[in-house]
Amino acid sequence: MYQPEESVARHLEAMHVSSPEPCGLDVLEFALLPRQGQELARLLGLPATLKLVENYGGLTLRIPYGETPLGRAMLADIAKRVDHDTARALARKYAATELYIPNCKLALVKVRDAAILRDRAELAEQGLSERQLVQVLALRYRLCDRYIWRILKKPSPADPPAQRQGSLL
Repeated sequence: MYQPEESVARHLEAMHVSSPEPCGLDVLEFALLPRQGQELARLLGLPATLKLVENYGGLTLRIPYGETPLGRAMLADIAKRVDHDTARALARKYAATELYIPNCKLALVKVRDAAILRDRAELAEQGLSERQLVQVLALRYRLCDRYIWRILKKPSPADPPAQRQGSLL
């Protein structure tokens, strides 16, 4: 199939555009967080919770009081990776307990998929064909093209569900 040089140039340029910001929780709605993530967000605030998830997501941490050298080292590590206020708040609330930090995988996937759909619309406006924009998105998000196709074919959450069966009476 013949494509005008301008269209091919746009396609190649789009393929080499640097990756977008990682699909992070910074654009996440509070309701998408799991229950434990929401509890942490209420205590620490969303930005601190997001840093905690980024650094410790999927781990169970034994939160120390900070009275022993090992406990102080653990709180210092949290302070270094997140911030001092967060480390202190965790020690006050969860000292001597095990705290599971959720990895928020489902929330991250929803945010990433929404970003892919937004980028798809922008690339389509630039005149790229579906195959071209799928290649661009696969490179940009470091996913295989088949998975990008799957994401693009999923019904939008805003779309009402189609009626599958008519009335029997």
